Amino acid sequence: MSDRYIDFANSSIGHRLVGALGLPSPVRLERWQAGRLRPVEGALMIGGGPLAERVSAFANRLTDAIYRYGDQPATATQWIPGHGPKLKAVVFDASDLQHTDQLKQLREFFQPLMKNLDSSAHLVILGRAPKTLREPFAASAQRALEGFSRSLAKELRSGGTLQLIYVGEGVEDQLEGPLRFFLSPKSAFVSGQVIRLTACATQVTDWTRPLAGRKALVTGSRSASPTFDLPYSVDGISREQIGSWLMRYWGMPDELATALRFQHDPNYDGAYAEYPNLVCLAVRLLRGRGIGSGPDEDIPDALLERVGLTRDKANDVVSKVLEAEVLLRELASQFSQA
Repeated sequence: MSDRYIDFANSSIGHRLVGALGLPSPVRLERWQAGRLRPVEGALMIGGGPLAERVSAFANRLTDAIYRYGDQPATATQWIPGHGPKLKAVVFDASDLQHTDQLKQLREFFQPLMKNLDSSAHLVILGRAPKTLREPFAASAQRALEGFSRSLAKELRSGGTLQLIYVGEGVEDQLEGPLRFFLSPKSAFVSGQVIRLTACATQVTDWTRPLAGRKALVTGSRSASPTFDLPYSVDGISREQIGSWLMRYWGMPDELATALRFQHDPNYDGAYAEYPNLVCLAVRLLRGRGIGSGPDEDIPDALLERVGLTRDKANDVVSKVLEAEVLLRELASQFSQA
């Protein structure tokens, strides 16, 4: 979504117009800026079990404003609902929940703070991987954290995010790294995920350059180079293949994984072909109008036949969409002049 649309949708006139027309109204997300000193610019609240004390040990390197809601950590300032500051980041340790009856602690902790979250707030729940627990009740309680975290993540507004982190053995003293990421704007587009941490053999000594001396694999990004100039990432495996594998690993619908995998293949006619075929057709139609990045490629007749459209009909649909955009911009300009 272009920044111009976000600017318009968040303007006083644009906000009313977008709502009246039923168009999406995106929130302007806080993004990480180079040179920023602290991961969290605002109040950080910590609560829950014993890992809360571990987090409080390095919390002053995350932000200057540290609060607690409950007994842990004892060194933090008590946060009072309705009277304390808006919360920019929240960490709740649920790793010591050993029975489903204890899950009510989640509601008791999160319910008061939901109306006191700042914009683009980042929440993290800490737990233990269920498969590492011998007690069935404890494993059930920790497994329930997944459903709770995903549900709560969907309820967050104003750019808020929430992640569940299962802390493995030996990781208790290595939480600073993941929290630096998931409590900061670096994770602005990540929410409702379950992360499983395992111990790292080496410790980070310089958080301004945490990957110094290491090699990183980047499978795709928005960069100065158009994406079509970077067709392969590792040993001839395309970004589309990697993305499709990840979609299936995350339990996404097969239709979505197939559309991602074959979105640039106009000849694909396998399972769920209608989805990648439509994406491929849309991309090529828009490129023909100078919209988007990548080469301007021909549209095979076979592709049009599979989606049930004639070439004239497909071009007519694109023209109507673009004309509607022009009319919307003209209407918006009339509102701004009023």
